[in-house]
Amino acid sequence: MLQAKLQEIAINENGKYNRSDLKADADWGSHLHFVRHQLDFEYKGIHIYYMCDTGHHNTATIRYSLPSQSEKKEFEVFTKDVLYKLFNRKKDWIHIKGNDSLFKNHLQKSDSFLHLNKLAKEFLFEPTIKGKSINLQFEVSCKYHLLFERKDEVLAPLFSFHKTIIDYLN
Repeated sequence: MLQAKLQEIAINENGKYNRSDLKADADWGSHLHFVRHQLDFEYKGIHIYYMCDTGHHNTATIRYSLPSQSEKKEFEVFTKDVLYKLFNRKKDWIHIKGNDSLFKNHLQKSDSFLHLNKLAKEFLFEPTIKGKSINLQFEVSCKYHLLFERKDEVLAPLFSFHKTIIDYLN
């Protein structure tokens, strides 16, 4: 299902999808087998790179670079800890930390953020997204584990959220 969804996104975004069966060396001559899915596409001139490893690692990453931004635009999006979730079932599980209140409000009110919040509650989806100024570029990276069912259902809303970030900052 994950592969089919990534192929669909590649077609819709005019991008490239690649799947590789890999093995990593482990101790005593054994091997760890995993599957690497990669997706590359452009949105408004920004190259977005997605990679996930299923099998042994079960992690996914999204990366892209934007033109330089002020340090005030640096941000982090993360899920609240287990105790917060336990006692605050109705509140947002995903939190945005940053110094630019207009940018923060724009993200929090976006449909894609609301959808991600819903998915975080429903699937225990726990992304960490960071935007930081590095070497005259504004680097955005997203990492999350794949230890939940229906991994394919988070892809479209997640890419939509990243497009919201790009629309605001680009």
